[in-house]
Amino acid sequence: TAIGAVASAFLGAYAATQSDSPLSYLHQYQIWWAGNWLGVLVVLPVVFGWVVPNLRNLYPELRLRSRIDLVLLTVAVAACTKYVFSAAPGGAISLLQLPIILVGLLVFAAFRLPPRWAATLAMLAALIGAELASQRIGPFVVADPFVRLIQVQMFLASLVLIPFLFTMFIAEMRIAMNRLVESEGRYRNFVEHSNEAVWRVELEQPMSVSMPVVEQRKWLEQYA
Repeated sequence: TAIGAVASAFLGAYAATQSDSPLSYLHQYQIWWAGNWLGVLVVLPVVFGWVVPNLRNLYPELRLRSRIDLVLLTVAVAACTKYVFSAAPGGAISLLQLPIILVGLLVFAAFRLPPRWAATLAMLAALIGAELASQRIGPFVVADPFVRLIQVQMFLASLVLIPFLFTMFIAEMRIAMNRLVESEGRYRNFVEHSNEAVWRVELEQPMSVSMPVVEQRKWLEQYA
């Protein structure tokens, strides 16, 4: 994805310099590269989460557990993004208007929602933030347009990547823990309902199962 963004940035930066943009080709190239890569990072988790339905059939942990949580978090993320990016040029008027609050809300959503929904909410926040930032409002009000664009893109990238990493880690942990519980349950059920004795033998040296029975007994007497 990074290499693809680098390749496409050559053409995008050239087209941008043919307009009335005050930025140089080098600045335009960096902006196009970061913007294209950011676009891939925003869209790719959402696409991956929605186009592979078999994963949700194989792993119940990836299914949506509460529609109420989804609705409440969607409204909260949209409202929080709008509030954070409506900060006046003088700065935030409260702690709730700091950008870190939006990141924290998306991390909380990563704990409550499966990866595909957490990634979708992060993309929603990035789209709203990008639209408001293009209107030159929000917490990033640096006079230099190049620095401002880089700041916005870096923030939106962290806004998407941090929750996505959290939700993937949590999903993998839940899947692994549930598989351990199921495995332990099957083993316990087998032992409790078995009509025959269950022996556990540890060997200091491995024994070949192709050995004759007499030699196996001698091996067990020596190494078991």
